[in-house]
Amino acid sequence: MPKGNDRKQLLNQFKEQYGVRKFDLNIQAMGQKFKKNMGSQMTQNIAERAFQAVEKVMYGNGKKVRFCPMGQFFSLEEKTNKTGFRYFPKDNRMEWIGLTLPVILKDNDEYARLALQDKIKYCRLIKKVIRGKNRYFVQFALEVFSQRNGINENERVGLDIGPSTLAIASEKEVKLVELVEGLSVDERKKRKLQRKLDRQHRANNPNKYNENGTINKSNREKWIQSENYKKTRNALAEVQRQIADKRKQSHNALANHILSLGLDVRVETMNFKGLQAKSKKTKISEKTGRFNRKKRFGKSLANRAPAMLLTIIDNKLKYFDLKLKKIDTVKVKRVSLNISTKPM
Repeated sequence: MPKGNDRKQLLNQFKEQYGVRKFDLNIQAMGQKFKKNMGSQMTQNIAERAFQAVEKVMYGNGKKVRFCPMGQFFSLEEKTNKTGFRYFPKDNRMEWIGLTLPVILKDNDEYARLALQDKIKYCRLIKKVIRGKNRYFVQFALEVFSQRNGINENERVGLDIGPSTLAIASEKEVKLVELVEGLSVDERKKRKLQRKLDRQHRANNPNKYNENGTINKSNREKWIQSENYKKTRNALAEVQRQIADKRKQSHNALANHILSLGLDVRVETMNFKGLQAKSKKTKISEKTGRFNRKKRFGKSLANRAPAMLLTIIDNKLKYFDLKLKKIDTVKVKRVSLNISTKPM
């Protein structure tokens, strides 16, 4: 059935019939087991996150709902700053159902001190593994009012985004930038550690692999992890954390620069999933006579994350009650062709 109100009504009918709605989750019964550590709002928030995974499968954006492995659940959050995990600005502390946690602010962090003067909507607890040790941070979702500060809402900014570069065109400037500049050094460190980790994994578990190097699925023995393997895995996790932090910081700075040029931001629609997938056609090179590689832009998209940049820009535009305008180039081409072929 094509998209439209009829399909939407039919889906809502099936959801109600089979009890697959957000509020059909019986979170009260499950929350009783953890009531000493989590309040009702935090439990409800976790249930909503689980339902979002179900919705992705329902609407074809996901293939399977998976349980979060032990030790991989890194964040918890409330819905308000009134109950459960909440912040008290007077004495700079967090309280969480009987547990008191001091909040450490750096003396020279003026940005954090100015930001905390705004109203706090809710708090989020985040765990990060830094240099092999667990570190805990609190994130504040602030209620702020948008200020354009002289930025013209009608000034257009055109973006042409690729797997690793971005072209910016506006009245003020036109330039081509590399996404997450300087990331190649960290990428080389990551590749070396990944190869080392694979060699150690194979050396520790020779019976788990076939002669051609593939995994032997019939072998049900437990995987062996040596101490050197664990050290390499921790080193790889640290490099990946540094890459993720550098990528997010770079994208935020670039998004702020783009919005300083204008708030009417436009970009052509891109199918990043299609660029990430391998080519289905098998071709032979005319020069070498060998098969051409089927790999496309999967590694570059994973490291540079162009879709993440567009999401950050769109989220920042929402502060001004605006959104990122995506231009479908195929439809625009059809319209222009229709205009050009119209008889005089």
